[in-house]
Parts: sequence; structure tokens; C-alpha cells
Amino acid sequence: MAVLITGGTGFLGSFLARELCDRGERPILMDLRLDLTRLRGYEDRVDLVEGNVTSWADLAEVFKTHEIDAVVHTAADLSLRAERSRIESFRTNVEATLNVLELSRMFDVDRVVFTSSLSVFGLRSMPVSETSFRDPATFYGVTKACSEIVGSYYASSHGLDFSAVRFPIITGPYRRGEGASVTISSLIDSAVLEGKGVVRLPLETRIPLLYVRDAARLLRLLISHNGKLRDIYIVGGVVVSVGELVSSLKRVVPDAIVENEVDDASMRIAGEWAALTELALRERMVERFGRIEDVGWQIEFDSAEKMVKDHVETLKREVGA
Repeated sequence: MAVLITGGTGFLGSFLARELCDRGERPILMDLRLDLTRLRGYEDRVDLVEGNVTSWADLAEVFKTHEIDAVVHTAADLSLRAERSRIESFRTNVEATLNVLELSRMFDVDRVVFTSSLSVFGLRSMPVSETSFRDPATFYGVTKACSEIVGSYYASSHGLDFSAVRFPIITGPYRRGEGASVTISSLIDSAVLEGKGVVRLPLETRIPLLYVRDAARLLRLLISHNGKLRDIYIVGGVVVSVGELVSSLKRVVPDAIVENEVDDASMRIAGEWAALTELALRERMVERFGRIEDVGWQIEFDSAEKMVKDHVETLKREVGA
């Protein structure tokens, strides 16, 4: 199966590529900058395409050159950048999705899976379900909601097999970028690789987290599933506090120095996530959406301890930290 992953050398895209390679597939990875640091040991097992998903010409060339069976569209600007550069991020997060969908229609692609976010929800979304009112409080959430709607249009009007996966905050090794979600990954990366990490959120902040290996495994199961998929999948994640993550990190890496420097920009975005956390707890989203029976998936990294342990072990194994 020929799978195109947009944002393929990025955080989630690269871990999905690993999942596919481990099962004998050779995915096509398209990215604006081909950063192979997340693909150590997999560099020769993927096809790499440098290009911009907002460019019709760049993306069309990929579809013309490869006989693509499925697309997983992960390329996106994250929350802080989206708030600061709304016009540019709309192009990156929404117009690029339109490009992917139209080319998938033109080239008869079997399936498109879009990585959306729980940030499409808000306080007016209760009770939470796949058909709940979209009420994003961040511009990042707005772009995800827009892309979902465009995808639904292509599904209903053009018969495209489209599914959106509403992820919580995804954490794991090698995550970079501008978003409140990045601070957790950066903390652990820095603590392991440099001996010192900085957490920019209050320790009492509670957030819904999903470990990147669980997220990548779900995407692999969705694109390889033989049956009909649902239009939207909600993934509940595991609600943990920043303090729990720091405590787990100190147990796994006792010598690491962890400093707390609250960042105003991350705090504001984290405040929106905190509201979603309360929503998640009230709506029992962890229990309700911690497994997806359609494809036989459930969360395996179900505690801060498990997430941090694998994160640290991955860095030590691959970077030699």
C-alpha cells in the first residue's frame, strides 16, 4: 500500500512512518524541510519528497509521480504560531487540506485520514460526541474545524473516503514547534540530552495527553482497515498534571535539573486546554474514547510514568544520551 504522509518528517508523521516501515511498507514522506533526525534507522526505508503542501504544483507532482493508495494529512502549524500568524496558518492548515482533498479526488485515492484535534470543542460542545457543535476557542482549533468541514463535503459530494481523528495533545520524543503542547516534549528532550529541562506551565496544570506511539498506531490501523470508517473519531487521551510528568521524569532521570519558568504565551493556550480538560473529565472522555473498537485500538501508554519511560529510553537508544 502506497501511503503519502504530509508533514512526513515531522513529529507525528515520522512516528507513523516508523509504524508502516516496521510492517514492510515504504511510505512517501512529504515535508517543507526534510529533517531526518526523527527517522534514525529508517532513512533508507522511505521515499522523501521536499515540497510545500500549500503549493498545488508541489503536491500535484507527488500525486502524478506516485500511485498513492492512502493519504494521512498531518502537516499543520501549531497553536502559538496559528494565533500569531492567522492568515499564513489558515493557508497552511486549511488551504493545504483542500489541496490534499481535491488531488485525492482527482487521482482516485482510496482513503484520506486527517489529523484533527480536540480543540474543535468548547464549552458549548456538550454533550461531547462526533456530532457535537464545534466551538473552538483558539485559531488552531478554528483551522481544524474548517478542515473537517471541507473533508465532510468531499465525502458527501464526491464519495471520498475521509476520516478526521480528533487527537488530544500528543507527546513524545523529538517534538518541536510553537505550541503549548510542545513544552512537555521539550522538557523531557532537554532533560535527557542536556541534563536540564525547563517547564513553562504551572505544575498543577492538567492536560489530556496521548503518547505518540499510540497515536501513530491508531493512524496505521485506520488507513489499513478493510471496512468502512466513521467520518470522525474522538481520542480521549489520558489526563495528567504537569507535576506528575515532572515527578516521573525525576524518577527516570534522577540527575536531571528541572526548572519552572512560566511562559505567558504558552499559559494562555494552556488555559484553553485546561478548560478542555475539565470538559474531558466531566464528559468521561478518557473512558468513552480511550479505545476504538472499529479497528481494535486502545491506549497502551496510559500513565505519565509509561510515557516518560518510553520517551527517555527512545532518546537513549537512538541518540546515545
